[in-house]
Amino acid sequence: MLCTAFGLSIRTECALPGAMPAPASVTPDIEIAYGVPRPWTESAAWGPYRVRDADLFEFTMPDVARYTIEDRQRVTITPLDDADDALIGKMLVATVLPSLLWAKGEIVLHASAIARPDRKTGLLFMGASGSGKSTRLQRAVGRRARAIADDSVRLYTRDGAVLASGLPGGLFVSAGDATDRRALVPVPRAQQLEEFHVRAVLILDPDGGPVRRLTGIEALAALLRHRHRPRILQLLGTEPDLIGAIADVASRLRIATVGTRKGAR
Repeated sequence: MLCTAFGLSIRTECALPGAMPAPASVTPDIEIAYGVPRPWTESAAWGPYRVRDADLFEFTMPDVARYTIEDRQRVTITPLDDADDALIGKMLVATVLPSLLWAKGEIVLHASAIARPDRKTGLLFMGASGSGKSTRLQRAVGRRARAIADDSVRLYTRDGAVLASGLPGGLFVSAGDATDRRALVPVPRAQQLEEFHVRAVLILDPDGGPVRRLTGIEALAALLRHRHRPRILQLLGTEPDLIGAIADVASRLRIATVGTRKGAR
């Protein structure tokens, strides 16, 4: 199937939760297929990751699958222990695609993004897990805002503007029980945006406090602190190459912290 995720076209044999359909004529930027990769030897390893370099690395989710990323554009999925496609797809969007985007030199933040119906630019929500990013996104979509991304956002510049993209087809909402599971709630097609110009970032602080604008080093530090899967950058050796790009994005955004009710989700 062909779909769009993070502003890129993807041909995949495994469904990607939250992805948008893509035209059949599009040339894919990324290929995802089931199979067994050729043997290779790592130069570094950490936890579930094995790395040779940015063109060949691997992530293994126990009891789910081994994901081998090659040439910054291909993912080979080797399922483990008869794991179902739903679990395999969940790890693709939670870890594998963000890691692949970092390898491609993209910026990926742990954030949610919306476009409000009365504004010409979008808004990002950042914050620790449980700070209320997805809740705010869900409420905004319920008020007819359009979804750009939930949980992970790709940021890039074009003609001086900062654009955001992600997986707008669904929201990952808490199941409301003690398991901390999150279910994918579909977003109506008319409220999905493949990409959109964003200008402001709200960093949600459940410990409270007044609204405070961040600029300069503080703004850069905030984006660095909310990178998605930042460890993979160190393993791939690409972290120094991206600091300048992240600083440029930070300088183009209005970034502020805002207190929320403690424990809000």
